[in-house]
Amino acid sequence: PAHDETWNVKAANGSVCVLFEAGIQLQRSYFTKDAGNNTKWAEESVDLTNTTMVDTKMSTCNGTKGTQDLVLQTPDGSLRLTFNADSKNYFLQNVSYAYTSKMGVQGVIYTATSNKQTWTVPRDRRYKCDSLNDISLMVSASNATGPKPEDTKGMMKVTKVKLEAYRTTNSTTFNSNKE
Repeated sequence: PAHDETWNVKAANGSVCVLFEAGIQLQRSYFTKDAGNNTKWAEESVDLTNTTMVDTKMSTCNGTKGTQDLVLQTPDGSLRLTFNADSKNYFLQNVSYAYTSKMGVQGVIYTATSNKQTWTVPRDRRYKCDSLNDISLMVSASNATGPKPEDTKGMMKVTKVKLEAYRTTNSTTFNSNKE
């Protein structure tokens, strides 16, 4: 993945509810036909960099059923990280990556998702992990043209994760005393 970047979600009152830092590479691979009509795997990847912006209209501190959403505009679509919490912990609940494939039919939106709960941490602490995290994504498509979803794989590769969610401070600095 690319070098680590920091993004945040702000509430209407200016407080930062989600602070997230990581190196992220979004990958997808799918079966395609070469010039000789042979089936092969094709791969595409997108590194999120300092030009990746938070979608301030779609990101929220007050999502459905108390979730918090960080939505990033990627070069080919958008990445939504949905955080949830219970009485003791917060965690990454869902990853959704909507994109247009360079190899696919123009205008086809693919959505890669993971509903596996990960990065669980006590509510008053931050999550930190320097090692590589691979989050597998299930793929679906907006229509039947282009690579079929069942012939497609998605992956979010994440390194050097720092995460604080369900925050109520205006600071965009991680709390270093609470790992």
